[in-house]
Amino acid sequence: MHAYDELASSKDGTWATYTEYATLGPRNSFYRASSHVPPEAYIALGCALPTVIQATSRLRHSSIESFENVVVQGCGAVGLAAIMMAKISGAQTIVAIDGNPLRLAKAKEFGADECINLKLVTDADDRAQRTFEAVGSRGVGLVIECSGHASAVTEGFNLLSRNGTYLLIGTWAGEGTVPFDPFAAVNKAISVHGSTYCAPRDYYRAMKVVEQNWQRFPLISCVTHRFSLNDTQKGLEAVVSGAVVKGVIEPHR
Repeated sequence: MHAYDELASSKDGTWATYTEYATLGPRNSFYRASSHVPPEAYIALGCALPTVIQATSRLRHSSIESFENVVVQGCGAVGLAAIMMAKISGAQTIVAIDGNPLRLAKAKEFGADECINLKLVTDADDRAQRTFEAVGSRGVGLVIECSGHASAVTEGFNLLSRNGTYLLIGTWAGEGTVPFDPFAAVNKAISVHGSTYCAPRDYYRAMKVVEQNWQRFPLISCVTHRFSLNDTQKGLEAVVSGAVVKGVIEPHR
């Protein structure tokens, strides 16, 4: 049994998916949302923001370094959260890679300096050239994988400059293997980190990030579609189609 299945079946677990109300157990953490912040601002990135906050806390300086050149692979909720945190941290140049024009447009709004559509720039070498032109001679110090595709790993790894760091967040579900060059890892002194889930403290930190930055970043406009509980399947299909940045299910609708 998965640990979360066990938690869900215990009296101490809290699961509120597709429900109007959540019942809090004695071990649950919960936080008060500011009444001055629109709910959509919190909803926009959902669990993606605390996930990125925890992941970046694993980096060398416990956060994205200021003046770092950053590549974000994938511009779904996790990728947008990564771009936002990179921007807040003072990243020098942010390059976003995705195949969805809608998501790339939103990545630009969040602060990406260069957006590369992998369906238009189909060759990895050409994408690398575009990236290197954007970041300049310092190269790429941090690549954040948010795509969920194993095929992105080799490309991201090759984009790193010496002493660079590869941070894996998106390849949470599924399985697969990719070619890996251990000599490049050693000769370039590359660090690789993986991160999954997030702790209650990360949700709290995410709430504070939203409270302080919801007017700076286009969080509210990320909620592009709303669905009733009866239309949940339609909502999921819309997300899969790529027509949605953030879909919201409204139980009372």
